[in-house]
Amino acid sequence: MRNNNAERTTHNIANKGFSGMRRVVARLNFSCTLIGNRPQSLTGHIVKRCKQCNKKILHMDTDDLSRETYRAILIEAEKFNHDLTLRFGVLAGQCKDEHDYIENAIKIIDYLRKADKRELSDIFFGDIPDLKALSLTLDKISNNIDKVKKMPIDKRHFDF
Repeated sequence: MRNNNAERTTHNIANKGFSGMRRVVARLNFSCTLIGNRPQSLTGHIVKRCKQCNKKILHMDTDDLSRETYRAILIEAEKFNHDLTLRFGVLAGQCKDEHDYIENAIKIIDYLRKADKRELSDIFFGDIPDLKALSLTLDKISNNIDKVKKMPIDKRHFDF
């Protein structure tokens, strides 16, 4: 496979639990005799990288977030409801970097504030949470995001 610059791309398998949410979701392992019966993550995914830019990840994962952003959004969401955490976790795969993730998280918060009961039922898989508690959680996440945005990116802590 070649990218626009006619450079070969490589495909690397990254097994990081559930979409990289290894800090929140327990890793599910299974065995397969075709690969020597080694445990593999159930939700491994392929990451494309260019030869010249091995450090540039084209598809982000929650493991690529700083600890500060992870705590501000994902941990706070998990305190409220796992389905809310899932929405913010899946978002990472659609973003190119932490700044993009934060801006899209703000859009999710705005959407959730305006969502009607039918939309909330879809988002929370038929189990609509207490709306006042949801609103308070979204306020807390918004405040946390504001604090993270004030922190320069070079002062944030990254695991990888």
